[in-house]
Amino acid sequence: MIDSKFRVRQQLIDHVKQLATKTPRRFALIAMRDYSDFKKFLGKINPDNFDYQGHFILVLIHGSIPEIQTIFDDLWKLQVYNVVVVLEDNHEHLSVVTFFPFRSSTDCSNTTPVIINEYF
Repeated sequence: MIDSKFRVRQQLIDHVKQLATKTPRRFALIAMRDYSDFKKFLGKINPDNFDYQGHFILVLIHGSIPEIQTIFDDLWKLQVYNVVVVLEDNHEHLSVVTFFPFRSSTDCSNTTPVIINEYF
């Protein structure tokens, strides 16, 4: 099981490397173990590879809500807003988390994680 997870991860990394020669991606599904994996991916997000107005689904295998807050802060700085994080916080619980930066006219940079669904 672990070997297959690392094989899939390597395939995703290889795929991201190939994106430099293609049209910017409008949709992205990224699997990562933790925030340090996200930081590696973040370094590859640029207009040549990804359409910032596109949609991003991030699967975070070992993470927490505070880490998701940091991820949303990082993406906000790049003007990437259409993001959903699927968080596995233990082997029996998944949370689907997003942020609503334009929720109100007085707070248009709110990157607070909002759980929109949970699976037990």
